[in-house]
Amino acid sequence: SYDPQIVLTGLQMFNKSVNVGERLNGQVILPQSISVTKEITLKYNENIFSIEFAALNFFNTSKLRYAYTLDGFNNNWFIVDDKTHKATYTNLDPGSYTFRVRTINENGTLSKEGASLKINILPPLWRTPYAYIVYVLLLVISLYVARRIILQRARMRFAIEQERREAHRMHDLDMMKIR
Repeated sequence: SYDPQIVLTGLQMFNKSVNVGERLNGQVILPQSISVTKEITLKYNENIFSIEFAALNFFNTSKLRYAYTLDGFNNNWFIVDDKTHKATYTNLDPGSYTFRVRTINENGTLSKEGASLKINILPPLWRTPYAYIVYVLLLVISLYVARRIILQRARMRFAIEQERREAHRMHDLDMMKIR
């Protein structure tokens, strides 16, 4: 009935281990150890990562299994044996996810407590709310400019038509005078 404590032991980005304080693409992913980190933020192009975990249990380790899930990506728990201590995710869309892992003891009971890590993947610049605001503004400005051009052309056509009518009227008047 003993639930072993489980901890996150490592983070890999593009199959390369990320150390505490190490800069990756100009930012520090792990300011402290991953076992005490509650949340990490990744850029949109850093969406391929692996999380390593281990149970602090040294009795019957061969009968211990793990169950993990990534909330926000899928709701299924993946069950792996005691030899697999890593979960890998690739090409995640921008958003917020929560990685959770628990142990399953030899009786098949899922532990109540587990380890979790909140993962925020930022959207690219062209998919941020500010970019959408700019897109809407550009669309409104484009529609306004197009409307002004259309109205200006209509006014020009009307003015040309008026001049033709006036010229035609003057021509008719001249022809009457000649008769």
